[in-house]
Amino acid sequence: MNLRAIRRICTRVDRLPLAIELAASRVRTLAPNELLVRLEPRLQLLVGGARDLPARQQTLQATISWSVDLLEADEQRDLLRLSVVLGGCTLDAAEFVCGTTVERLGSLIDHNLLSRIDRRSGSRYVMLETIREFAQERLEPTGEREALQRRHAEYFLATAESANLMQETEEYGERRELVESELENFRAALDWTVGGDPDLGLAIATALEGFWEHAQPVRGAALVRRACRRNGRRSTADARAGLESVRRPCRDRR
Repeated sequence: MNLRAIRRICTRVDRLPLAIELAASRVRTLAPNELLVRLEPRLQLLVGGARDLPARQQTLQATISWSVDLLEADEQRDLLRLSVVLGGCTLDAAEFVCGTTVERLGSLIDHNLLSRIDRRSGSRYVMLETIREFAQERLEPTGEREALQRRHAEYFLATAESANLMQETEEYGERRELVESELENFRAALDWTVGGDPDLGLAIATALEGFWEHAQPVRGAALVRRACRRNGRRSTADARAGLESVRRPCRDRR
């Protein structure tokens, strides 16, 4: 038995007991390494629970669906919208991007579809990847994804600019910590802008230039070059000249 692959499988399914049970049932026909490769997406493979269980417990998707169907309509909508966020988010981000409220976030937490973790900078709201995958599938038919991803990218452009890591001040460490806590969201925003709005992607990439220089110079340089190519600019210096046209509408929406 490949214990390393088994540990990674448990992590991939968020250590959910039902998900682990369903994954274990697949080991009869797939080696752990093979199963790990096929666990993307997760929900399609994790089926086939015990026949004597209620229908909602025979697949992971049915179990999550049963929990989601217990929510009010606006809570369901917020859950689907929150799936555009990666690695969790702050209350401010959830309110701006998804239009949710503290009360509805509390309900999602009560239904174990969202969790709150304490950070030095404040509360952070996190969704398990299995639930996020389910929510993304349900979000697709609503037609909201494009608008949500734009708002997500605009919010994190404002976040990157507020950090202003090009200036070394006494708050530099705190501002860099803010950027590091949102790296998954910055990457998700940049990925969307490649096809959605290259100008916006270029604005995010250049706003984070100070962070890339000090923390991730190789990856940062690659991201900026890609954004410049998509935008038709030759360099970040050349790009900055055209960024005000992107920043102004983003600020106006805040």
